[in-house]
Amino acid sequence: THGRTERGEGVAAVRASGEQYDRLLEWRERARSSAERALGLCPGTLRVDFTAISQKTPGGSHRPHADNAYHKFVPLPPGTSGESSASSTVVAIDTSRGDHPFPNRIAASILYLNDDGYDGGEFYFARPSDGAPDVTVRPGAGRMAVFTAGVENLHGALPVREPQGKKREGEGEGEGEGEGEGEGECPPTRRLALAMWYVADAEDEETVPKYGSTPEEEEEDPNIHPLFELPVKSIKRGGLRLALSLHLLGRQNTPSRGSWKFVGNDGDAAAGRGGIDLGMVFQDGTGMISVRLRDDAIEVGRHTDGPNGGRASLRYALQESVLLHDLLDELYSLAYENGDEGEGGDGDKDSIRDEDRLVIFETSERGGDDDPIERARMTLPARRA
Repeated sequence: THGRTERGEGVAAVRASGEQYDRLLEWRERARSSAERALGLCPGTLRVDFTAISQKTPGGSHRPHADNAYHKFVPLPPGTSGESSASSTVVAIDTSRGDHPFPNRIAASILYLNDDGYDGGEFYFARPSDGAPDVTVRPGAGRMAVFTAGVENLHGALPVREPQGKKREGEGEGEGEGEGEGEGECPPTRRLALAMWYVADAEDEETVPKYGSTPEEEEEDPNIHPLFELPVKSIKRGGLRLALSLHLLGRQNTPSRGSWKFVGNDGDAAAGRGGIDLGMVFQDGTGMISVRLRDDAIEVGRHTDGPNGGRASLRYALQESVLLHDLLDELYSLAYENGDEGEGGDGDKDSIRDEDRLVIFETSERGGDDDPIERARMTLPARRA
């Protein structure tokens, strides 16, 4: 989260050019490699976990902290070597506060981008005895502080202050100065820095988006393949999730014992998070059929991020269409069967009113050319077994 002094309020967002974005990535890599050299590490050891442009406006500061653990100060045992009247405690890891959100971080760096237009904002290493500032680093454009992420390097930032003599908005303006309006105005008081945190495991490394891409495009997974989508008029997600879960649980041993393993994701928030609601994992782990229940459609896809290098096995491919046809049969039953039939439907004790159905598909005619279930069947490589 960001405090009031870090949100960039009052600053207009401007889209960077491709050249500017490339320059940012260049400085990011230079900062990373410089951090490796400063810490005496082999090239390629540090991987970037998170990159941020840090802004602190007047009052912005940072309390002493470590980047991979919570800390506390504990009393030194009597007679401990080096103990003095001025230092009777020492920093230690505090496990009482639960797990730290970033235990995998091993180092960090902060590269200052400006050194004018503000006072204060010094980075500091804290005393291990009480967290008070010990060694300070004055901000300077191009100056970088590098440190390991544990409690051995408690660190923080002193408050940013308005520079002495800086004019406030409107000061010094006289009548008849319209032509020069804007000239000589002071830039906003803020300290800017490129902050970076590092990990050792490549799996924890952040993804660098392509210039101009949207978050949705970056979230696309090459191992997820859409199979078909069934548009719906209405859907009762909780009830449909339960009905399909029971149906798929009963298909785990088809065609043989242990052929499939059912996985579920409880709660209506699952689809909203972009996750799946239901899934069936094949026994060799190379593929999974996923079902996502949206307010406007049912999405069915294939996941192939298993042990076969992103490729489903032939055995999976042979069984996939059988299970999908079976799933479509169940959806057909839930949407159409035991409903009102003709003029006498109202008297059928087994009839289901449309408003009580778990799902109603977008179609003008059951089984017609625009029936989503029939269109989905046409995409499958095999008919029902």
